Amino acid sequence: MSTFIYFLPRTATLDDWRGLGLAHAFDEPPAFALVGPERGPQGLSGTVFHRCPGPELPSPLVWSQAPGRNFWVGYHAHSRPGPDVLRRPVDLGAGEAVQVKLRDGNWWSVPRVLVCTQRDPLRRDGLPRILAAGDDGQTEERDDTAYDGLRELAGAFLHSFQNADVPVLGHEETLMFCSLLLGVCYRVGPAEVLALELLDRASAELLAVEAIDGVERLLAVAEPGLVARAEAENWNWAHVQQMQRLEEGNQGEEGNQATGQPGNDGEENPQSAISNPQSVGGDG
Repeated sequence: MSTFIYFLPRTATLDDWRGLGLAHAFDEPPAFALVGPERGPQGLSGTVFHRCPGPELPSPLVWSQAPGRNFWVGYHAHSRPGPDVLRRPVDLGAGEAVQVKLRDGNWWSVPRVLVCTQRDPLRRDGLPRILAAGDDGQTEERDDTAYDGLRELAGAFLHSFQNADVPVLGHEETLMFCSLLLGVCYRVGPAEVLALELLDRASAELLAVEAIDGVERLLAVAEPGLVARAEAENWNWAHVQQMQRLEEGNQGEEGNQATGQPGNDGEENPQSAISNPQSVGGDG
C-alpha cells in the first residue's frame, strides 16, 4: 500500500515543504525530486516530496489539489493509503479510543476528546498527554497544548449537540474537526482526508459524536432498562439513530390514534434522551 506524494508546481526545496504546513505528513524529512509535465498533475512540472521506496515514483498517480492551496496530494491509483500505512507512533495511554468505519471501508481509530463522567467519574479522554514538572517539583501528566484546537472544536460541537438553538458546525469546521481528530493517530490533515474521500455527512457525524462521547451522554440520562440493553448490545451511534427512527415512527402512529389528550398522565417519555439529544447533560 502506497503513501502520499506531495506536488508543488515549481522548483522547490525542503524549506518550501516545511512552509506548506505538512509537518504531519512525515516523521523525518522526505525525499524530493523534479518531475516533468508527464508525471505532474494537470500537465504541470514541479517538485514532488515523498517517502516512496526506490528511485522511481509509482504509476499511475491520482492527484487532488489541496483546497485553497497551491499544492497537490497524490497516491498510487491501485494502492490507496489506508490506516495501517498512515498510522503514526502515538500512545493514547489509558484514555479511551474508538474504531470508526469511514467511506473507504476501513476502520480508523480516534480518541474520545470529551468524555461524559456522569456514570463513571474515573473515565478520561483519549488524547496523548505529556510529562511536565508540577508546581511542587514533582513530575506529572498534563494535557498537550498541541490538541487545544481539537478540544475547542469538540466543545463547539458538544454545545450544538446539547442545545437545539445552536447551529451545527459548517462544512469547513466539520472538515477541520474530523481532520484534527484523525490526525491524532494518523499522518493526515484536511488535504489528505479530502483526497481519500473519507467523509460524507453520516461518517463525519459519527466521528464527531464519538469524539464527544455522545452515546454515553444519552445513556447517562436514559431509563435503566434502555441502558442495560445498550450495554449488552454494545450500542454505537448507528443504534441510537435506529432507536430515534423507531421512536419517531411509534409517536407518529400514536398521534394518528390520539384524541388530543397527552398520554401517560402528562409524564415525560422515559426515552426522551434518545429522541431529543438536547436534553442530555454535560460532563461530571
